[in-house]
Formats: sequence, structure tokens, C-alpha cells
Amino acid sequence: MTSFGGNKQGLEMMYAMLDCVEALRAGNTQHVPMNCPVCNEAELHVFWRQYAPQKAGLWVWCISCRAEQHANSRPPEWWVNLSNTDVESSLLVDNFERWKEIIDSHVRQLLLLS
Repeated sequence: MTSFGGNKQGLEMMYAMLDCVEALRAGNTQHVPMNCPVCNEAELHVFWRQYAPQKAGLWVWCISCRAEQHANSRPPEWWVNLSNTDVESSLLVDNFERWKEIIDSHVRQLLLLS
């Protein structure tokens, strides 16, 4: 996975990825997967795992260039945890490529309902 480190360019890329997450959270985009701000491929995926009210783990990753971020986050108002226990039990970025279709489908469905 691509680590952004503490240099200026790395921080800019990290913030660009988080800007994509915020656009999704706000409902300003319906495109999932999104275009990655690092490589510009449509392979940027987002997943939240809510574990308490207003608290979640956030994963954002690009299958193409392997850029990724993980952080604690406030989930969107429209977020509902995925009920697939296989995905939920293997929340490691290395496993997300195999689950990307299930995750993207879940996010798209939630966006349509919001």
C-alpha cells in the first residue's frame, strides 16, 4: 500500500482522498467506485464500520495504485453497516479487493436510499 508519510505532497494526496470521502458522505457524488486522486483510475473504494453512535472505522483505498487510508470517522447519516459477516470479519485492506464488489454495491444501494 502507498504510505503518504509526512511530506507536503503526501499530505496533499491524503487530503485529496479524504475530500473524495467527504463528497460521498455529503451525497455530492453517486459514483462508486470513485476516481482516485492519486492515479485518476476509477478504483477508489470507501467503507465504514460503525461501532458506536457517530463513531466508525473508515477505510478508503485504490485497487489500481494501492493508495489507502484508515481512520476513525463519523459515518454518514445514511450509513448502515454491511450485514455480510465474511466481509465484516476480514476488515483488512489486503482483503478488500476480493470484497470490493459487495462493498461498492452496498454503498450504491445506501446512496440510492438516502
